Amino acid sequence: IPARAGAGSLFADLLMEFFAKLPYAIAGLGLLIWLRPGSAVPSYLLLTLAVLMGVPLLAWLLRDVLLRLVPRCLHRWVGASAETSGLRSLLVLEDVAPSGLLHALCWALGGLEAWVTLRLMGISVSPAEALAIDSLVTSLRTFGFFMPAALGVQEAAYVLVCALFGLNPGVAMAFSLVRRARDILLGLIGLAVWQNLEVRRARQPVSFA
Repeated sequence: IPARAGAGSLFADLLMEFFAKLPYAIAGLGLLIWLRPGSAVPSYLLLTLAVLMGVPLLAWLLRDVLLRLVPRCLHRWVGASAETSGLRSLLVLEDVAPSGLLHALCWALGGLEAWVTLRLMGISVSPAEALAIDSLVTSLRTFGFFMPAALGVQEAAYVLVCALFGLNPGVAMAFSLVRRARDILLGLIGLAVWQNLEVRRARQPVSFA
């Protein structure tokens, strides 16, 4: 895959992943209000939702600046051309909409995964509560982008959100560690596949022609 196409496609996909997180965050906040009607919504959740809404809006307002800045970064990092036409073609709504829909589906399936995991841990929660927990934690985890694997941020988010649904910090930390194990397992599989590809490439005969 050419470096320019790979880097541009990755940028577009990550952008759609972030945009798909917004409706998932709104759904989680709505479920919290519905499931806990008598409790006040914590200010940190409102701030998170405001950030998730503000970043896409800011990106849209500054789209011309981004279309000039991103190609320059690609040119410096991967030697890609500084032209913006290729990047503009990657951001056509009809082309990236399937990516956004798939990411939205994956976020929703994360709620189902959270419910199954909590049930296997012996924690009795409803599917709606599990979906709300996963949605709100995923939203708060956005602020951990500057930390490798959001270390500490994810754990704090689970403790804060699970407390809203009556789950103690011990359960929240255990649940976070289970999710960490999932991430590590997927990472190891990816590294194993990568290593296999590198070994096959090294064994290919070298042509001196």
